[in-house]
Order: sequence, then structure tokens, then C-alpha cells
Amino acid sequence: MDWKRLVAEVERTKRKASWKIVFGEAYSAFADCLLNTGDHVSFTWCDSCKCSHQVLPASEGEGFIAVCRCANSKCDDIRLSADEAAAWEFSAKSLGQKLGAALGLGAGADVQDEGFGLVDLGVCPRHPERLHVWLVACPVVVWPDRFLQLLRCAGSGCVLMTCVDARLESMARASGLTAMALGECFEVGPDGIKGMCGERCRETEIRRHEDGPLEAHLDGRKQRLLIVDDSSLMVRIISALISTEPSLEIVGDASNGLDALGKVQELKPDLVTMDFRMPVMDGVEATRRIKAEFPGTIVIGVTSDDSDGVREKMVNAGATEFLDKIDAADHLVPTILGAIASRNAKRS
Repeated sequence: MDWKRLVAEVERTKRKASWKIVFGEAYSAFADCLLNTGDHVSFTWCDSCKCSHQVLPASEGEGFIAVCRCANSKCDDIRLSADEAAAWEFSAKSLGQKLGAALGLGAGADVQDEGFGLVDLGVCPRHPERLHVWLVACPVVVWPDRFLQLLRCAGSGCVLMTCVDARLESMARASGLTAMALGECFEVGPDGIKGMCGERCRETEIRRHEDGPLEAHLDGRKQRLLIVDDSSLMVRIISALISTEPSLEIVGDASNGLDALGKVQELKPDLVTMDFRMPVMDGVEATRRIKAEFPGTIVIGVTSDDSDGVREKMVNAGATEFLDKIDAADHLVPTILGAIASRNAKRS
């Protein structure tokens, strides 16, 4: 089953004949996830000219005409009945209810954000924490934002995606979530959809977030952050990213590791973003000294140095996570909030 292609079609609208092509042999398993919109499609694919025909009401009589718009094409217009032109939407909520039922969960509610979906599949019966399982039904590029949104949902536990790479696994772990690929959780066959995540679900320790949204884990105060980087431009970039999150507050910045150590001793920040290569004292030594003196301070490595062993050195020194500066725009805030939630969950 091509889950990546399937999820990419969520909330799309097509003719039923087109959906049969998309789903292929799995059509019978997902047919009841299609909802008739009561309207007709605007375009339909033509195999003859390999392009979309515009669907318009027929000028005479009933039905519709699919009109070819290709330049110099000899492709004939296609006449469609009202049933053939009917628009069917691949419903995120219906898909969520079907997958939730396959896992033995209660039906959840569809949570939409600017056209991209997070679908609550319901409460997992295998966890006494009453944690919810979520389906991420949106493009890969916005997954970091979805993680951030899930952190604010009470009782979030598992998140199902089309695929889980090392970075997403790390983000999920730091966020207190369990990330699983859809292919690991479901088997689609002639008899329908079978849930298969039981053993993985039981074996994975899920950090609890059922006490409320992320702010409830922050003791009612903003988390104080120190930026450490020898590039003034990067300090401004990180400051701009942090300013978008109301639960975080920048208390200062430092241009090298030694300066950072002094600022941590003076300002007592909750978190530090740490560059690796800096004058006077590098990020590894600064992280090691900060964690030795202030073990509760979270250090997030943020550097453009991709040489061998940098990540390992920073993590061994005590950094909670390590990000490439290229990824900071999408991943920094979710990673920070995930690290906070993980730390506070361990304290409780």
C-alpha cells in the first residue's frame, strides 16, 4: 500500500472513476471514506491527451461536457452523466474513523489548520494514560508545525505518518510522542484494513501529556533562553524564530563559549541554543561546563558545521538535541518545546 500517495490525496475531490484508479486494489477498503459533495468536479483527467478537461454543464439537455483545453489537440470532448461528473471528497475525518476502528480506538475529531489535517483517531485502549492517537494527513514540509500543534493538544500520545526518518523520530521523542509509519500499523487486504501496531504500542514508553496543553508543563511562566553564536546575523535569526512562540523569552546572547558560561551563571536561563565552532571556547566545552554546573539547563546545539562527529560530541557533552542551522526555521521551536515537555514530564 502506497500510504504516502494515499495521504497526499486527503481532502482532494475527484470523480469516483478517478478514485478507483488512485486506490487501485485497495478501493473497496477506502470507498466509504469518500463523501459526495453534492457538486460536480471542475476538471477530469483525459488519457487520450494526457491532460485535464474542464467539466462544464451541457448546453443542451442534462449532464456535463468535459472540454479539452489543449492547444492543437484533436481530442474529442467527453460527455458525462450527472453521476459520472459527481464530486467525491476523500474525507480526512472518515479516514481517521476507519483507521481508528482498525486499531480498536474510539472515533475522533478532525482538526484542520489552514487546509492541512491533524486527525484525532481516538483514545488508545492499550495505554492507561488515555492517550490519543493522531494521523498527520498533510505534506511532509509542514510536519514540524504539526508536532508543535500536537504538543498543545491534551493527551497526545502516538502520531502516525506516512514515513518516519531519523530526524522526525528524534523530534517525536523529544516531544514525548511516539512516531510510527502507517505501513507498520496497518495491513490493507481484500477483507479490509487490519491494525498491527499492538506490540509496538505496548513496548513503547509514552510520556504523558494528558494534564493539559504545553503551557501547563511550564509552571505558568515563560521559559528563559540564552542564544550562543558568534554570528550576529544568526543571533537575529534565532531571535526572530523564538519571538513567534509566546511561551519562550530571550534573556540574552553570547558570542563564545566562555561568555556563554558567564551569562548562564548570571542569568540562570532554562535553555541555551549553542553554536559549535566559536572563538575562545567552542560549543562542546561550553556545553560540558554548563551541564556540570547547571544540570537542569537544556542545551540545544544549533550549528552549520557538518564535519564528522560534531553531533556526537555535542550530545556527549550534554546537549539534548542537535540541529543544523539550515533546519532551524522549521525545527528549532518544535524541538525546544519538545525538550521542555520531555524534561518536565520526567520531573512529574
